[in-house]
Amino acid sequence: MGKPHGQGRYAALGRAIAGLRTVRLSTLLSGILFVWGPLAYALDLEVNQYAHTAWKVRDGFASGASCSAFIVFTPTARGNRTGTVTLNSNAVGSAPTANLTGTGVAPVASLSQTLLSFSSQLVNTTSVSKSVNLNNTGDVTLNISGISVNGDFAETNNCPSALAIGANCSINVTFTPLSFGSRTGLLSISDDSLGGSPQTVSLSGTGVDYSIAVTPASGTVTAGQSATFTVTVSALGGNYNQSVSLACSGLPTASNCNFSPNSLNPNSGSVNSTLKLSTQARHGTNGTPAGSYNVTITGTAHNTQHSTTVQLTVN
Repeated sequence: MGKPHGQGRYAALGRAIAGLRTVRLSTLLSGILFVWGPLAYALDLEVNQYAHTAWKVRDGFASGASCSAFIVFTPTARGNRTGTVTLNSNAVGSAPTANLTGTGVAPVASLSQTLLSFSSQLVNTTSVSKSVNLNNTGDVTLNISGISVNGDFAETNNCPSALAIGANCSINVTFTPLSFGSRTGLLSISDDSLGGSPQTVSLSGTGVDYSIAVTPASGTVTAGQSATFTVTVSALGGNYNQSVSLACSGLPTASNCNFSPNSLNPNSGSVNSTLKLSTQARHGTNGTPAGSYNVTITGTAHNTQHSTTVQLTVN
């Protein structure tokens, strides 16, 4: 998590701790000055007492002597910060004080949006990209250590490792569903922003696909006859407005298949094609051999293929 950094009269520019500043105190009157307790402090200002015993209870120092108190500024918020240092002692009059001021600064990451929703996308195809802008609305450079996505999403970006004050960069996300239905992911940006890390963007989209089925699951013919089946292509996940071409393989010798029609567009529902498997009568060694055959029926559309099988028995 990022922290505010300090700058100002009693704070040096820095990243983790603002730095040290010194307050010198001296006795102007004769006699010994006794300090009744440590320096009091307020807000983001802390007295760091070391290398001198003058700040301890009952300790004192002689007339004309001096010592130093070291002040550390660790702001807990951005903007102007003020405080005081007070010395409690046996000196005559009001306790002396020193006014302290400083400015808290920090990098602040701001995203143009925290949700990207993609339209329905065909499985195994890539969408057009959508963009998220990352802005540094803070007072110092924003350090970016990593940008990543998960799920069926990918990203490219032009973000530097150090994003200047007031600067912005773009992250482009694409969606390539690997399956049908609702798909989700997360874009994560790791940085040192005030308020915590990582910055995240929720990603969502819907994959659209199709399935292929055949009924009945098997058929038996005598060589020379034909068997008829119904092939059904159904949309999955949404509107599959694409043509699915049908083909078969694994046929026995001297046979053929015919689809009517040989391509289907399921849109948002289901459509059927009639499959006819034809054999040839046997004459000696010619014709379709007897046996059981698993015929594969394949549908092809874009980068996607799906298949099913039907068993053909030839007597």
